[in-house]
Amino acid sequence: MLYELGCSALLTDPVATVNQLKLALDPDEGPLRPSLRVDATFRLSEVLAHSGELRQAAVVCQDEAERTVGDPAGRLRLEAASFMWHAYRKSEEDGPARSARLGALCESLTGREAADRAVLALRAWDLTLRGEPSAEVLRHADDVLDNGRLPKGLGWTDNTWGFELPATLGLSYTYNDRIAQAERLFSDAIVQFEVAGWSGAHRGFAYFLMGLARFRRGLLAEAEDFLRRALRLSERISSKLPLAWDAVGVLIDTLIARGRSQEAWELALEFGFHPPYHVTAMVLPDAASLYGKLLLAVGRPAGAAAALTEAGAQLDVRGWHNTVWAPWAGHLAIALAADEPERARAYARRSVVDAERFGTASAIGTALRLHAQIEDGQQAVELLERAVTHLGQSPAGYEHAVALVDLGAALRRVGRLEDAQEHLYQGIELAQHCAADGLVDRARRELANYGLRPNRLGDVRETLSQPEWDVAELAVRGIPPQRIADHLALPLNLVNRRLAAVYRKAGSGPDGLAAALGLPPAQRDGSDPVDRPGGAHGDEGGFGAGR
Repeated sequence: MLYELGCSALLTDPVATVNQLKLALDPDEGPLRPSLRVDATFRLSEVLAHSGELRQAAVVCQDEAERTVGDPAGRLRLEAASFMWHAYRKSEEDGPARSARLGALCESLTGREAADRAVLALRAWDLTLRGEPSAEVLRHADDVLDNGRLPKGLGWTDNTWGFELPATLGLSYTYNDRIAQAERLFSDAIVQFEVAGWSGAHRGFAYFLMGLARFRRGLLAEAEDFLRRALRLSERISSKLPLAWDAVGVLIDTLIARGRSQEAWELALEFGFHPPYHVTAMVLPDAASLYGKLLLAVGRPAGAAAALTEAGAQLDVRGWHNTVWAPWAGHLAIALAADEPERARAYARRSVVDAERFGTASAIGTALRLHAQIEDGQQAVELLERAVTHLGQSPAGYEHAVALVDLGAALRRVGRLEDAQEHLYQGIELAQHCAADGLVDRARRELANYGLRPNRLGDVRETLSQPEWDVAELAVRGIPPQRIADHLALPLNLVNRRLAAVYRKAGSGPDGLAAALGLPPAQRDGSDPVDRPGGAHGDEGGFGAGR
């Protein structure tokens, strides 16, 4: 009965769950049968972990695994859970050794049962954090799935493994440029949790995971929406849950990307997102790297350098070198560039080397982009050209947009204005798609400062409605407003209002309208353009056809 009571309150009342499951496992309360002891231990570890007691969760599983005899599957389940909880701890005593033990366990697998696949999922995440080649990570991750879907026994609402295993698998895909696969998993989680009526931390974590995936893809407005939902749910349970820290961290990163750094700073102050961060749990992604990035965004390079240096030291101890999960070295280079340029270059080069070892397009492109920020002239251009090439082959839309704008600015500084203009326009278009408003503004300032148009010519045309196009097409052909009104069977005052809207949006009066819209000027040969064969709406190459 105590076991059933504990399971019923899982992740909705963490304190009650812990107390009831501990009593259920107490021999003095009456022994549980072996299969239930394994399950009760796993459930206890689950709620301990989500309450931030990661070390205790791992130890509980390891101790029970050592006592479990005659049940190889149960023992493997507890051993795998112990590895999982250790991986999510803020710090651990023997990270590289644990990784080696997990690798050995993975090599010893002979089947493809749920327990075997669970170990493969954990190994994929371990290799991701270590920055090992992405191809090896994805080989393990893909072996977990069954025709691209979660196998039986590892589903989101499965009682044996819990939702942490598929979440761990989805995180591996998220950080290895397989974001579409991650989003399919996370979308399934949201639906299944809602169907199951799980409205607590389960659904909150699913919203967080989807927000993280949307952020990685560069869909910043959607990311912000999911992350705020996750934060609201976590606050209903407890603001001290690791979930709250995870949601706040990625929300801060999202706000920075959207150009709202001051709002991100205020959010960090409100939630205490600063050292020492969560006492026991690792924040997803690395909290110290996020905090250093935030300090840079609000103009505090000295504080950023200190935070990022400490972050790098702690991650090195664990053997974690993933530059997407924890981009501390690239941002530290920027923080140091003004005062210690050679040291900054060393960190920037290290970031590129680590990213190239990991091998994903987004990792390499972002590391190159950060390196370019501490260089000048042609060297910056060359780094950014490589960054744009890599990021153009990745799903990281926002990072690609930043690299395009940075490259446009760098090309402008070396006098290549035509190339600069093209990359800035591309950057604006992608940044608008990402809802990166601050990046759009920066790119437009870059264009305006050198007398270049802040929008593509085509952008102006996209702003006009179809009725505005109809009058603009005729006005460009030299037809006066009264004749336009007669031709379109419209009141003259309505035509004048539409023409006024066209001139306002195009930034030009009648004489410059054709040029502003990127059209050939009117051909005045004495005939009426409305009556001319192919005039107004009839010719294949006319304005209407081109639109």
